[in-house]
Order: sequence, then C-alpha cells, then structure tokens
Amino acid sequence: METVSHLFYAVCPLVLGYLCFKQKRLFKTMSIAYLLLSLLLSTVAYFAYLSVSELASDFVDGALRDLIKSGITCLIWTLYFVKSERVRNTYVA
Repeated sequence: METVSHLFYAVCPLVLGYLCFKQKRLFKTMSIAYLLLSLLLSTVAYFAYLSVSELASDFVDGALRDLIKSGITCLIWTLYFVKSERVRNTYVA
C-alpha cells in the first residue's frame, strides 16, 4: 500500500503539471480526482495506524493532523476548481 501511495504522489503531479501547462480541460477533472484520492489515502493511512496498537500516540496524532490538512486542502481547491470563472475560462482546450 505504501509503495502504491508513493508512486501516486510521484507520478500524478508530473501528469498534472503537463496538463496545466498545456491548458487542457482534463486538468480540472484530474486535479479534483487527485485531491480526492489523496484524501482517501490519508484516511486509509490514519485508520491503518489506529489499528496498530503498538504505535505511539504522537505518530497517530501526526496522521490525524495530516488527514485534517488533506481534508481542508481538498475542500478549498475542489471548490475553487468547480466555482472559479478563471479556471473555467483558462482550461477550455
């Protein structure tokens, strides 16, 4: 699971960067999907850490902090991609 997660975080930003610079319409959709999948991976990691009782509470607290940050980031950027007229006008190709 961790290897898949690392590959996801290594490859997706490169693809998103390409789509962004080419101003493709797919960038908006792929960015939202990336944010939602990132939130999902953070949630899975947090609950996986909770299931291991030997972990220190600081480690679990760090995972919770990452989950909250990921949730806030996902909410803000998803709303921006959906509502922004600038995004709508930029990524039309």
